Amino acid sequence: MYLITASLLNSWRYLLNSGNIEQFQKVLERVSTPATKAIETGFVFEKWCEQNFKETRGGMFQVTAKKVIGDYLLYGRMDCIKAGVIYDYKYTANYETGKFLENPQTAMYLELIPEAQKMSYIISNTDKFSVENLYREDYTRQEIEPIMTTVNQFMIWINANGYSMEKWITK
Repeated sequence: MYLITASLLNSWRYLLNSGNIEQFQKVLERVSTPATKAIETGFVFEKWCEQNFKETRGGMFQVTAKKVIGDYLLYGRMDCIKAGVIYDYKYTANYETGKFLENPQTAMYLELIPEAQKMSYIISNTDKFSVENLYREDYTRQEIEPIMTTVNQFMIWINANGYSMEKWITK
């Protein structure tokens, strides 16, 4: 059985767009990399949202979920779940509307939490966090491709290109 995460699928999608094979190989090998300034700012943003974004107050934070589908163990950690909505806090220096539309994380999380009605990304593109500086993207199941479509495409690509998923085998 293979562990499949949104990060793994996002890394593959990034490879297809950028051609950066070295970074993808590190992900496949599960090589630990040091946190960048952007990643650290993202963690600070998550904490800020937990304390200051009223819509998610009282929600459940850092919820992990797993689901077996065939030979795959889907896994995710949601920033917040509240009242049928999965919230994900995103810090990105380069934000454009619709940036997360095709993010595998949306389909993955909605598959993992079947009770959820939608996924909401709460986004900041500045390290001067304030409610006025936030962007939002909301997606429902009806708007996205099922996660297994992406997983199947990913595995076809892995096999066709001779890569190994050995480090992602789970018991």
